[in-house]
Amino acid sequence: MRTIEVYLIGMVGMLIAAIVSRRLRPRKALIAGMLPTDRLHAAYVGCAVLSILAILYLRVFPNVSVGSFSSFLVQANRFPVLTFVLGIIYTVHRTHGRRSVSGPLLFMILFLSLSNLLTFSKEGFLTPFFAWAVTVALLRYRLHWINVVSFIVGLYFVVVFMVPYAQYGRGITDSGLSQVQLSAYLLTHMDEVREGYTESIATLGNVHYYNKHLSLIDRLDIVSPDDALIDVADREGQYGYLPLFVGFENLIPHVFFPNKPMTLFGNVYGHEIGILPDEDYTTGISFSPSADAYREGRVMGITIAEPLLLILIFTVLDSVIGDVRQNPVGLLTTILVSRAAFEGALAGNIGLIGQTLFTNVLAAYICAYVLPMLGSIFSKRVLTAAQTSLPELMHE
Repeated sequence: MRTIEVYLIGMVGMLIAAIVSRRLRPRKALIAGMLPTDRLHAAYVGCAVLSILAILYLRVFPNVSVGSFSSFLVQANRFPVLTFVLGIIYTVHRTHGRRSVSGPLLFMILFLSLSNLLTFSKEGFLTPFFAWAVTVALLRYRLHWINVVSFIVGLYFVVVFMVPYAQYGRGITDSGLSQVQLSAYLLTHMDEVREGYTESIATLGNVHYYNKHLSLIDRLDIVSPDDALIDVADREGQYGYLPLFVGFENLIPHVFFPNKPMTLFGNVYGHEIGILPDEDYTTGISFSPSADAYREGRVMGITIAEPLLLILIFTVLDSVIGDVRQNPVGLLTTILVSRAAFEGALAGNIGLIGQTLFTNVLAAYICAYVLPMLGSIFSKRVLTAAQTSLPELMHE
C-alpha cells in the first residue's frame, strides 16, 4: 500500500508540474517547424546514410575511453531512430496513407538490427517497433490487418528470441571470442541462450512484488525494485539529496569537467535492496522517479523535490522541442523520454535537459540543413509539401 501511495502522490505531482509548465513555456519553441517537408525524401535518405556511416565508424574506432569522439558519437547518434521516423513519415505521405513501411526502410531496420546483434542491445531491437507505433499514431495512420499481424509477429520474435539473446550475450565478458564469433555462436545455440536468460531472471527472485515469474515482464517490472527501495526508506530513513546534486553536476560536459563524479546510484540502491552481489559496482538497477524521490527525502521528496524538478524538465523541453507535431525530432524526444521517464530515477531524468536535449537539438539542425544536402547526393527524388504539422502531411 505504501508503494501505491508513493505512485499516487508522484502522479499528482506530475499533473501539477504539467499544469504549471504550460504557463511558463514560450509561444514558439526553439526548433519548432524545422521539419524539412520541402525535401523530405532527401532528408530521409541522408539520415540513413549518416546512420550507416556512424555505425561503420564505431566498428573501426570503438568507444574505449570517456571523452573521446567515439564516446560522444555513441551518446549523440540519434540518426538510426530518426531514420525510422523520417522513413515512416515519408512513406505514409508518398502513398497517401496506403503504406507505412517501404522496402528501403525495411532494409535499414534489418541492417541496424544486425548491428545490434554485435552490441547486444535490447533497446536497439525494440526501438523500431516503438518508433513505428508512435509515428503512425501521430500521423493518424489508418491501420491495415497486415500492419497489426506484422507488428505482433515481429514483436513476438524479438521478445522470445532477441531479448534473451541480448541479455545473455552482454553478460559474457571473457569468452575469448570476437564479437562476430560470439554472436554467431549464440545465434546457433538459442537453447543455451534461453536457459541462461531464465537463470538470470531467477536471480531477481528475492525482490518481487508479484507472486510468479513472467519472463520478459520480470525485466520490465519496475514495481518490484521500487517497492523494495521504498521499504528501505521506511526502515532506514531518507538517503539525502546527493543524487540530485550529482545529476546536476553531470549536466556539465566531461570535456569541461574531467573529474566529474561518476557515482552510479542505481548500483547503490541495488545493493541496498539486496539484489546485487557485494563485489558488483557496475550494474545499474532501474527505479522510477517517485521511488527515488521517496528514498532521497521521503514525504518531502515526493511532494516538493519531485514536482519542482519535473516543472523544470517540462518547461525546458517545451521551450526547446515544443509541439512534437511540428518536428520529427519531437517524436525522437518522445521515444527517448518514454524510456527514461519511468526507469531513470529522479536524478537520471535531469539528463533529459542536458546531453539528451543537446543531441536532439543538434539532430534537428542537421535534419533541417545537412541531411537534405547529403541525401540529394544519393537521390534525385524531391517530395514537396506545405510547411504544416505532421498529421496534415498525410492528407495533402
